Amino acid sequence: MPTIRIDYDRQSAKAPSFAANKLSTMNKSTRFWDRVADSSGEGLGATSQKTVNLTLPFLDPQDVVLDFGCGSGNLSTAIAKQVKQVDGIDTSGGMIASAQALAAKQNLRNVHFAQLDILNTGLQPAYYDAVFAFNVLHYIDDVAGLAGRIRSLLKPNGYFISATACLGEGLHPLRPLLFIMTKLGLVPKMQFYQLPKLQGAFEGSGFSLVTTERLSALPEYLLVMKRDK
Repeated sequence: MPTIRIDYDRQSAKAPSFAANKLSTMNKSTRFWDRVADSSGEGLGATSQKTVNLTLPFLDPQDVVLDFGCGSGNLSTAIAKQVKQVDGIDTSGGMIASAQALAAKQNLRNVHFAQLDILNTGLQPAYYDAVFAFNVLHYIDDVAGLAGRIRSLLKPNGYFISATACLGEGLHPLRPLLFIMTKLGLVPKMQFYQLPKLQGAFEGSGFSLVTTERLSALPEYLLVMKRDK
């Protein structure tokens, strides 16, 4: 199993957890992600593969990237084959264990996973060439706060690349079902964002739009933003 080599100072890791911060409800749903970790699968579906294919042109072989909310690591490991290093972080220990097992199975030595919160102040500032948030933003309450945090972790002109289901666009039939499931506690709380709001949150935090791409029949989009100098 690859050794975790994410560059952060454990002695200075004193940031509040997600549960104690308005940024996200992700930590509150950690038990859910732990439960589903074993069933997350290793392969990439069509949408995930498209996400990877659209992401790779923005990366260079010497890039060091952060995959925030990496889950079981299937996108992290796919991208790791094309860059110098991928650091994957997630608040779910079950997901991190699955990701580490996947990296070991594929004998990847340049992808490293840790059960870590993106608010952790031990993460090095201006360290990453790119930060990913694949299927994560719809669990974030305070996207503007997250945008500022991600900007602090990126090098100047670094990329933020996300893939998000924007179910706030139109009257999608999944919205009432997900609302009911959330109220019943069957799935984690979700935000029904529209793409312009996500884009605007990052533009307001010092990013410029590079491109957006539709990923699936859902209102699901790839959003690529570039940190201003």
